[in-house]
Amino acid sequence: MTKLINGVKDTYRNKKETSLIILILIITILFNIFNIKNIIVLATAFCIMYGIFFLYCFKTNKSIKNMLLSAEFIYTTIFFVYAIPASIMFIMDNYNPRIYYFTIDNNTMSKTLRLYFTIFNFLFSLILLFKGPKTYSNINSEKKKSNNSNIFYFFDFIAAAIVVYFYYLHFRNGISILSDYFHNIRELIKSEIHNLNTYIYLYMIPYTFSVFTKFLNNKGKDLKKAETISQFIRGSIVVLFWGLSISTDRRNLVNLLFMCALVLLAKMKKLDFKKIIIGVVVIICLLSISFFRSGAKLNSFTKFFFYANGEFIYTNYVTQYYIEDYTDYKYGKTYIIDTLLSAVPRKIYPEKPLLLSQQFQKDAKTNVAYAFNPVAEGIINFGMIGASFVVPIIIYGFIVCSYYFGKKNIEYYAIILSSSIGFFRGTFSNTIFTTIVMLVFMYFLNSEWKWKNGKS
Repeated sequence: MTKLINGVKDTYRNKKETSLIILILIITILFNIFNIKNIIVLATAFCIMYGIFFLYCFKTNKSIKNMLLSAEFIYTTIFFVYAIPASIMFIMDNYNPRIYYFTIDNNTMSKTLRLYFTIFNFLFSLILLFKGPKTYSNINSEKKKSNNSNIFYFFDFIAAAIVVYFYYLHFRNGISILSDYFHNIRELIKSEIHNLNTYIYLYMIPYTFSVFTKFLNNKGKDLKKAETISQFIRGSIVVLFWGLSISTDRRNLVNLLFMCALVLLAKMKKLDFKKIIIGVVVIICLLSISFFRSGAKLNSFTKFFFYANGEFIYTNYVTQYYIEDYTDYKYGKTYIIDTLLSAVPRKIYPEKPLLLSQQFQKDAKTNVAYAFNPVAEGIINFGMIGASFVVPIIIYGFIVCSYYFGKKNIEYYAIILSSSIGFFRGTFSNTIFTTIVMLVFMYFLNSEWKWKNGKS
């Protein structure tokens, strides 16, 4: 009898999901057939569709906590966040562009927003087709045995050396916090350790994350004196590094905070309203950093919105450049060849293709290289129609991978999910490379090896 009742429930659920998929596809087809160009209509429809997705995720996961831990919810929400601000900014500016390197008008903006809307709807349909968001129970959030193996001291030494080098650059050049500190140190780090910068953060993010999870696991325990000292030293290394780097690279700090927040959320028994408010305040503060770093005067909400959301707006402009009459398709080259070459230094292989952001700067003749994005990459590989199908499939592939590794370890789950932040303002090849490198570092950082007779 129970099986019969469950079967009826599954059939009813499948009918609801099938009906929703059909409705989403009909709306998507109609918006494209009738070539809707009204940006307000498109943006409103997009927001309504996201609202439907939000309610669906909440109902499926049965709690805000589980919904916020859902890979489907995280990836799709971040895609939405990167899709919509440029259109809102365009409307707030009375349909005038913020840049003039290439044509951005109502037609370009509406075409771009319609493509993002189409991709979002296809991604939503994939989630519905494969039975909706997984629940929190599908990832392994059990506390691991705290790893205090001797080999971790070696990783501490590397992290400490990085911190010393960062501060050496700072003091050697006499940069004062009273004289354009943020701008000067940012340019210093970029110019002097540009080639090492990526690898430094690829190491320090999992190192800090590992120190953070160890601290959580040790919380409330009676530690030995040596363990307490080690924990204090590691905490000092982390604070010193990120205290300096926050002024030069907010993006990597956001990745780290995202990973830490996921672990904290997973370990919470219940997510109350107070913690939600704290999370919202942190997000607002992170968005505000860009505005205050720009040195602009806070004399209008429009100006604040632009600088606070520049992260999302500028990368959208890249899509708008390639969406108009681009025909030199790569046919998957950036997904395959660029990924295979991502770990090869340019000094070893000088003919290595330019980064897509650098290629954009060259093509559009801009004075800066804007961050690339998966939609633009889909366009240059397969055109608008191809991007409509390829991009949501790739995003769903990341969702599947996150759950696969999440069953092994909550830390791996968090690392892969944090790649969503980089992926939506970067390229496929770079996302794959950075994710694999951080997973490998995390594996070694979590190893239980100990030195025995001079060997590990």
